[in-house]
Amino acid sequence: MSGTISAAVRKSKSRRSPDSTRSISIFYERFQDMIPVAIKPMVAAKRQMPPAGIRVYGVPNFGVKTFDDTRCRFAFLNEFADVVVSGTERIKKPDPAIFRLCVAQKLVAPRPKRVGTEPNIATKRT
Repeated sequence: MSGTISAAVRKSKSRRSPDSTRSISIFYERFQDMIPVAIKPMVAAKRQMPPAGIRVYGVPNFGVKTFDDTRCRFAFLNEFADVVVSGTERIKKPDPAIFRLCVAQKLVAPRPKRVGTEPNIATKRT
């Protein structure tokens, strides 16, 4: 699935950074190569949550096409209760607007909490 980003997207990004045109092209051509495997302990932890009554949502910083391609490769990405994709919304984390959108869509209740891209899930082997 490498290289499936449209020429229009590449052209748009290259127009904004003309000195980086080649790097931008390579980034999209090789995007899936940067994600060689799923992180099994994280997938296992995520899959334990719904049976425990915890709804799990995704808020990936992906473009629309890169997320769709990645979902085709990793089935667990289709198991979220709902997903708000940065590229679809044209909002990137950590912009608070994406989290307000999650609240507006009733994915999460508003309450003070540390939000970031680092996992807050601890797993323990017994």
